[in-house]
Amino acid sequence: MFQVFFTKETKITGYRQTLNVNTERFRTFRNLMLQRGVYFHPDGMERIMISAAHDELDVERVLAAAEESLRELPRTH
Repeated sequence: MFQVFFTKETKITGYRQTLNVNTERFRTFRNLMLQRGVYFHPDGMERIMISAAHDELDVERVLAAAEESLRELPRTH
């Protein structure tokens, strides 16, 4: 299980630190991931699950999509 936040915080340790996240940046990242075939829940507060149903190739595809999306993100925001 993991979660993606775009924030100036160096570490998220509690709910209050999530109140100032950049939701527009998350929305753009989510859309970039969708274009690459990876679904993230539209609410940035939802966690992303990895289970035994996902194999190593699934994880590699998500990581590759995230790297591509993050490289593209600075140009859009």
